[in-house]
Amino acid sequence: MEFLIQIIINGLVQGSMIVILALGLSMMYSIIRMINFAYGELYMLGAYFTWMAVTYITNNYFFGIIVAIVGGVFIGFLVEKFAFRPVYGRARLNMFIISLGLVMLFQEGGTFIWTGYPKSLRTPFLDPRRFGPYVITDQRIIVVVVTIIAVVALLLFLNRTKLGTAMRATAGNRLAANFCGINVPRVTSYAFIIGTVIACICGALIGPLLMLFPLMGAGMNIRSLIVIVIGGLGSIHGAIIAGYVLGMAESFFAGYLWMEWTSVVGYVALVATLYLKPTGLFGRE
Repeated sequence: MEFLIQIIINGLVQGSMIVILALGLSMMYSIIRMINFAYGELYMLGAYFTWMAVTYITNNYFFGIIVAIVGGVFIGFLVEKFAFRPVYGRARLNMFIISLGLVMLFQEGGTFIWTGYPKSLRTPFLDPRRFGPYVITDQRIIVVVVTIIAVVALLLFLNRTKLGTAMRATAGNRLAANFCGINVPRVTSYAFIIGTVIACICGALIGPLLMLFPLMGAGMNIRSLIVIVIGGLGSIHGAIIAGYVLGMAESFFAGYLWMEWTSVVGYVALVATLYLKPTGLFGRE
């Protein structure tokens, strides 16, 4: 029984890591209707922004998170305005090519600035903490708590604010939203910036649990893509549910079967979803 509860705790942590990663990508897709393949690189930048703040400015991890948020606002604004905005309304292939170009730009730029040698983002919250027979680090607790706060805040923002309502209207029908007087380009820019900030926060939270290197975003990009496809493209609720289900599935698979093959769970779930329900759990035709 104790082992089962530990597996559930690990699954909650794993699911939270997946959910906060997929939230921003799902929000971006719901507005611009295109998968941003450079999303994992935005996560990488958030981790490095935090590392630079902790290493060179102050040894305060939470200040590093603030730096990552500010950096996310700046990067999100520049990328949306100068990379994606000029091709809105044109063939989606243009945005696809631009996103792939951004992947190479950020990866090569990161290698040039920070070199390819792995770096460690040290925080005071990496020591294991015991709760009876169960073990978890404070950093993982922070990941779970911040993810829950981010999910609740984002849902309240989308459903209770004027800007959130405009974003949902734009996600539903950009042309109709424009006819209703909504400034669609501005709403799109805000949504892209929020998605970028979420990616950078994710990098700041997960960075201490991993090693930092310029290609670290590639694997995370695939995981977030798997989640939003399973949950339904453009469905934030679907991404949340799919993320926690996948996290639990991976935890049980690692605990009771083969830890080395844990990454296979997501791909199997993706293939099953595309075969049984191509629109995802909460997606639309």
